[in-house]
Amino acid sequence: ARDGLAAVALGGRIYALGGHNGIAPLPANDEYDPAANAWVSRAALPTPRRFLAAAALGGKVYAVGGNDGAITAANAEYDPAADAWTVKAPLPSARYAAAAAAAAGKVYALGGDNGTSPIALNNEYDPAADSWPARAPLPTARRWLAAATLGGKVYAVGGDNVSSALAANEEFDPGTDTWAIGAAL
Repeated sequence: ARDGLAAVALGGRIYALGGHNGIAPLPANDEYDPAANAWVSRAALPTPRRFLAAAALGGKVYAVGGNDGAITAANAEYDPAADAWTVKAPLPSARYAAAAAAAAGKVYALGGDNGTSPIALNNEYDPAADSWPARAPLPTARRWLAAATLGGKVYAVGGDNVSSALAANEEFDPGTDTWAIGAAL
């Protein structure tokens, strides 16, 4: 049992990453096979973390940011075929409670909290270059948001700004590096 974990689907499996068991952040990486209705523990995250974000891209899983006892900029790539993690270039700035999604061959880390306040950062991870260039920031700074990709665009939905929950729905177009405002929740 744990909270503050991330989950991502890849190759017909679901990966449950990190989290907190009420005592400490965890390096857990558990793989769920729906056909067998069974969980298998896989190679542990390089650093235990909770409140991390995750996305799948190109047959790999990326675990980004979170809190390992302190806010972290960690970025690790998991290869399910090799059951191995590789530490990759960290985020340009540490954050937790962010969201991640993959589109156009890149992983996007959206929003989160830097330990002082919710942020509007949008960083694009390029696996080939192992780098995180900044992209157009979110129109609404927030943490605890969700992200999803549809039709090549990344959607940032909900979250909070410390004082209240948000109904924001914003659509990022990686091709034009622009945001559009969608219908609120």
